[in-house]
Amino acid sequence: MKVLSGKTIFLLSPQPWGLMHVSKHHYAIELVKHGNTVYFINPPDDTTNGVKIDAIQAYPGLKTVSYKPFFPWKLRFHVRWLFDLLMQQQVKLIRKTIGAKPDLVWCFDPNTFTNLKWFKGRINIYHPVDPITRKDQVNVAHSADILFSVSQKILSAFNLIPIPKYFINHGLGKDFEEQAKLNLAKTDFPKPNGKLKVGYVGNLLRKPIDRPLFLKIMESNKNLEFHLWGPYELQKSNLSGNNDLETLEFIEKLKSFPHVILKGVRSPAQLAIEIQEMDLFFLTYQLIPIESDRSNAHKLIEYISTGKPVLSIDIETYRSLGLIEMTPENDDMKMLELFDSITLNNEFTTESEIRRKRILYALDNTMEKQVKRIDEYLVSIK
Repeated sequence: MKVLSGKTIFLLSPQPWGLMHVSKHHYAIELVKHGNTVYFINPPDDTTNGVKIDAIQAYPGLKTVSYKPFFPWKLRFHVRWLFDLLMQQQVKLIRKTIGAKPDLVWCFDPNTFTNLKWFKGRINIYHPVDPITRKDQVNVAHSADILFSVSQKILSAFNLIPIPKYFINHGLGKDFEEQAKLNLAKTDFPKPNGKLKVGYVGNLLRKPIDRPLFLKIMESNKNLEFHLWGPYELQKSNLSGNNDLETLEFIEKLKSFPHVILKGVRSPAQLAIEIQEMDLFFLTYQLIPIESDRSNAHKLIEYISTGKPVLSIDIETYRSLGLIEMTPENDDMKMLELFDSITLNNEFTTESEIRRKRILYALDNTMEKQVKRIDEYLVSIK
């Protein structure tokens, strides 16, 4: 590493640290492996008094920073200029409590910190991995030195801002990488035995899930066994989600299916092992511009790492790669036809080049490789 080693890094995350890991958590873990000290700054937390720092014992060098804003958070939605003024003072309190000056500020949060220069870092990285739909989210890039994202659609929101911009796909975590290497070493892939097992990984409380289609898939495929990993109770999730009547009814309906198994939340290490038992995976998201632009999804790199077939609605980043069975761009209901044809799929053979192609793609996008790629890009602005 030429830049990303031995540094103090403030990582700004819109999701708090917890058992479930997505992009921000994986980056934090990978960065401390290279001798960096990472302060993982959680989103606001009303249960915290002031600013609190906790060490993550499993990853020496990684610390979480929790804070309760000293002003009403609703100002962010109603009086942005005043929110920004107060947020700048909040950042001063965070910096004072941490007591260290960052070499890099790495922002995954497009909603909270309008100006990354408030943190007084030497290099500011903006790394949005979720849809960008508002001017204030775009404006964060004015204070960045470089920008990364997981899709061309997200990057296109910043076309008018003259800073370097690069596509970096979601990274494969270490636990999934280890399983992928084991799969790659196999000389054949045993055929499924009995009912096909279908896997889904993700937050079942999120609105972007196409719930009618999701349930239709369950109802139309009672000959399959569905295993669903992820939170289905809000109190057990460190990720955002809904707890309204529609969500509760969706969860209850899933529970009512005898061929559907809700696995709940697992650690990345557990999850990486358990999903290997699946025969195929699927993904259904609605197009909701502010929450789901369907340009990419972190779970796909984990699905692909198993080598198993993946059925999905149209996802921009994977359209031309030939790794996923996807619906046409404007016809999500074709998912039902994909499920109808899967039992005849010739991938369920003892040898399959497409499986190896998927695994190799995933292994070319490990967290270690993504951080190395970013490191090379940072050299140019060092």
